[in-house]
Amino acid sequence: MDDHHVQYEFQDLVEEPPKKEDLIKWMTKYQDRGLKYFFNTHGQRYRADNLKEKIPTMTIKEAAEMMSQDGKLIKRPLVVDDQHLTCGFKEDIFENTWLTLPHLFMCCLKKSISSSLAISAILSFWLTKKM
Repeated sequence: MDDHHVQYEFQDLVEEPPKKEDLIKWMTKYQDRGLKYFFNTHGQRYRADNLKEKIPTMTIKEAAEMMSQDGKLIKRPLVVDDQHLTCGFKEDIFENTWLTLPHLFMCCLKKSISSSLAISAILSFWLTKKM
């Protein structure tokens, strides 16, 4: 995102997990993806607590409570704005969600980025697509 001049606010999810209320909001909005989508399925606690067996019957509130207490349970990176959310890094999904021209343009408008920086971000995006 730095290479594309996209402004973001970094939060270390392990040190400072999201609030339970935010997790509930996101899991509810994107519940079509399933709770497993939000979990770090490769983590030690996920395996130790046998969460693979528990998730199918877990409620959103229960999952949010666990994740708000232990950020290592959350698949990272977790990237969220008003209209999008992605968990984990799959390059094509990440690029199509966060680094598309319309998204870059909207980020520039919402954040009141200077026009020169907005143009720089858009040109950077365009040039990387051409290479």
